[in-house]
Amino acid sequence: MKYNPQTSFGVLEKIEMRETSEIWENPPTGLEILNPAFETVSRRYIDGLITEAGIFASSHVHNYFAKLYPDMI
Repeated sequence: MKYNPQTSFGVLEKIEMRETSEIWENPPTGLEILNPAFETVSRRYIDGLITEAGIFASSHVHNYFAKLYPDMI
């Protein structure tokens, strides 16, 4: 499961930066390559989330996980 309940309250998830060699093994000198593990998307652009348990409106995901994993909330 990849869900951080704190993000429902505005806490930003730390984005892991991966090795540039995953993108380009021998880039030209002076070229900066960023390789984030994932990107963030503003909540206003998300209508729903696809999970193992089904598709949820984004406003219902926190409640679903609170019931399933109460010790995490």
